[in-house]
Order: sequence, then structure tokens, then C-alpha cells
Amino acid sequence: MFCPHCGSQQPDTATFCGVCGNPISAAAPSAAPSSAPAQAPAFQPAPQPAPASMPVTAPKKLSSAAPLGRRTAAMLTGALITLITMFQAWFDLPVVSKAFDMFVSSAGSTGQYMASFKNALSTGLSVPDLPSISRALGAMADYINQLIQMTYGYGMQADPTMQSAQQVVNSCSMASFLLTALFVLWIICLVGIVAGVVLRAFKGIDVVLFFALAATAVLALVCIIAAFVINGIIEGAVNDLMMSGTADASAIATMSAFKPFVSPGFGAMLTLLAAAASAVCGIMFKD
Repeated sequence: MFCPHCGSQQPDTATFCGVCGNPISAAAPSAAPSSAPAQAPAFQPAPQPAPASMPVTAPKKLSSAAPLGRRTAAMLTGALITLITMFQAWFDLPVVSKAFDMFVSSAGSTGQYMASFKNALSTGLSVPDLPSISRALGAMADYINQLIQMTYGYGMQADPTMQSAQQVVNSCSMASFLLTALFVLWIICLVGIVAGVVLRAFKGIDVVLFFALAATAVLALVCIIAAFVINGIIEGAVNDLMMSGTADASAIATMSAFKPFVSPGFGAMLTLLAAAASAVCGIMFKD
């Protein structure tokens, strides 16, 4: 064994160190274990996460996107239907259909060709058709106004004919302006619905879609009322012409057969129903 004080080797039976003289009998039992190298602790693997923790997070991500509620589903469905009906005929022209029927009945052997032409021709007007009509009315007003100015330039005095021509110019100009304004409002409503659908689908904001649908319903209602008003104005003018005595019997019969001249189209009515129903669902339903 070794002395615990000076480290010199001593006999196993020695009680005192022969070098330093210190007692070593008490420290002998602890010397042997101290000389042995310390055993390394057994390897303990690091705790691994439970395998169930991986699939637990996936359902949370999937469930974070809540399904569409009744309010959102109703508004988006109504917006889609409204976008389709907005491009349908908002105004019907029965006078055009009746005129073709008259031509077909009086065409004889060529009536079948006229009937085919009638079937290929649409007697309704959609809102995208209005700008061309507006330009035509504006060009007509400019032309008539030029004729009036030329008449005044020749030194002719104003008479009832010139006054009537001036009224036609004013009416055409006003109609051109109203048709252009209607088309602009229609474009604004169309853009508003598309923007509202995008904001609702990606941002969860539906106030834009609600107001766009409400505005579209109001615009369609105004157009339906305007169709009846315009038809009343035309029929009033025709009746005044009949009562004035300037038209013969055949002209009166023809004009009477063409009534009504303008009526609301199914596109405006369907747009009103779809947009109004979607806006009402936006108020009544909740997601």
C-alpha cells in the first residue's frame, strides 16, 4: 500500500509510514478504492419527443381555416349570380320584335329568311350595349344642331319646326348623357362586387361586397323603373301624334300595334333579385 501523506510505498502490515512517520492504518481501507479509476456513468440516451407530437400539429393547421358560414356562403353565391345576370339583357325592345313579325308576314316567299334573321337578332339591350347607343344619340344631336345653325345662318327665322328640332337635340343629348352615366355606374358596381369577393375570400372583409351588392340592386331597380317611364313617354308622344290628326289611319294602326315600345329585361330583374337577396342575407345571417 501507499502512504496517504507522502505517497511512499509501505508494507501492507505497516501501521506507521517509514518515511514521514504518520499513521497509515486508518487510511488503509480508503486507499484501495481511491486508487481505482472512477467508473464512467452508464450512457443515458437523450429523451426523444413522443411520436404523437408530429401528427398533433397538422390537424390544428387544417382546422384553423374555419368552414364558410351561412352568411358568407349566401353572399358569395349571390355575388356570383349577380355577376352573371349583370351581362344579360336589362332592356327589351318589343317594337323591334313586332316590326320583324310584320316584315315576315308581308314578305311572302322570303319570309322564312326574314324569320331566320329575326331569330339571330337580339331584341334586348345589355348595359355594355349602351355606350354605342349613347354615341349614336350624341352624333344625331350634333348633326341636327348643325342643321339648325345652318338654317339660322341663311337668315331663316325660328318657326315651330325649328323649335321641335331643338327639342329633339336636347332630348338626344340628355339621353346620351344618362346612358353614359348608367354605364359608368354599372362598371363601378361590377368592380365593387369583384373587389368585395376578393376581400372576403382572402381578407375576411365583407363590407365592400355588401355595399356593392346593395348598390347594384338599387341600380337595377332604377333601370326597371326607367324602362316603364321611357315607355310611358314614348306612348304619350305617339298618342299626341294620333290626336293631332297629322297621321293617317294606317300609321295610327301601325303605331298602336307596336305598343309597348320598351320594357324591362329579365337581366335587370334577375340582377335586382340576386343582389337584393345577397345583401339581405348579409344582414340577417351570421357565420
